[in-house]
Amino acid sequence: MSTTTGPETLMEPEGVLSLMKRAGLKVSEAHPEYLRHKPGESAVVGCSFTTTGGRRTRGYIRWYADPARSAVALAKSLSLRPRPGTLRVGTIALDGNTILHEFPNDDRLRHLRWYSDPRKLKRVLVPGEGVVPPGGCLSGSRTRVEVLRYNPERRVVVRIDPATAAAELPPVLLRYSTSPEAVAMNRLSARLIARGVPTPEPLTVTGEGRVGITRFVPGIEWRNLPPEAGTPNGPVAGALEALHSVPAGPDTVRRRPGDDLTRIEEGLDHLDRSLPGVSGLVGELRRVLRSRIPSDPENPHMVHGDFHGGNILVDGDAVHLIDLERVAAGSPLLDLGWLTGFAATDDARERARAVTEAYLTRCRRTGGNHADLAWYTATAMVERALRIVRRRRTDRLRSAPQALESALAELR
Repeated sequence: MSTTTGPETLMEPEGVLSLMKRAGLKVSEAHPEYLRHKPGESAVVGCSFTTTGGRRTRGYIRWYADPARSAVALAKSLSLRPRPGTLRVGTIALDGNTILHEFPNDDRLRHLRWYSDPRKLKRVLVPGEGVVPPGGCLSGSRTRVEVLRYNPERRVVVRIDPATAAAELPPVLLRYSTSPEAVAMNRLSARLIARGVPTPEPLTVTGEGRVGITRFVPGIEWRNLPPEAGTPNGPVAGALEALHSVPAGPDTVRRRPGDDLTRIEEGLDHLDRSLPGVSGLVGELRRVLRSRIPSDPENPHMVHGDFHGGNILVDGDAVHLIDLERVAAGSPLLDLGWLTGFAATDDARERARAVTEAYLTRCRRTGGNHADLAWYTATAMVERALRIVRRRRTDRLRSAPQALESALAELR
């Protein structure tokens, strides 16, 4: 293990634990879970922690290569008056390059406490605005909150089980992000539901458009379905067909293969720097992806844009599409390719291809051919490798080169 503080050290549990203990923090476990990295400049590492007393908490570490930048960032963070959490520190310098932000202190999600503390939710869940009935009053002691996803300085997703003194209310999902996208997202969801696309019902928007609240949808992520549960190929294909049937509006962002290729090539550069021994594979992938790029679809359809097994919820025969942040106008083959490309096992890929066959049987508006589908599948495999590396999931790092090999095989 490296003894120099840096992104590599901070993605090792022992490295984070050692750094925190040297700063005097009483922690027994540290688990890095998320990484954003600008090579040679800075990094953000999301972590979960266990105190020596057995309590679990979370937060994030921000690292700067330049100690002067770290000092400026720390001063700015402290000016926001951070509050102590489970670790009782709020925000603290771990060393000259590294700053710890204890949840819910976040330099960009500055009202995170309001949306993750049941006692603060009264400011958000106003009676008569979709969650709490008119005349009701949210009970902080009876309301339950669970953080489902936290990307430091970007967004948080929270499940809320609200309750008044008299009754428990239906659960909702709250998304709080740094950009004021909630109004547009709720409008999009309402439009899709009106056209028969199964997606969670939007309820309200608050926080100057940065907080959107939808009805919570129960279910299991499609990628986590046990084999004995079977695969609802027809309902998944039907949900995707309904989405692709929605006309793209004039303000819908276009998703062009050329833009995808540019982003994927940047990702390949990152993978080449991050993974040993993949330079030849990366070079060949780059060459084949350039030579096989599909043409821009003449009649683009509404596409999900991030259609993998984690964004499909299954509850019996009911299917819901979630996480619509990347909805765009493009080729339907993009979604089909991503479903297969993000499948991490042979069994999952077989199930994804079964959904593709069910879709193609139902609907022939693909706007492309088998070679185009292979291209989109390969780009999804590269994206999967990139997410594994960027999030530094040590239990999955070995699968990143395998994903690149699968991408090249898909194109041959």
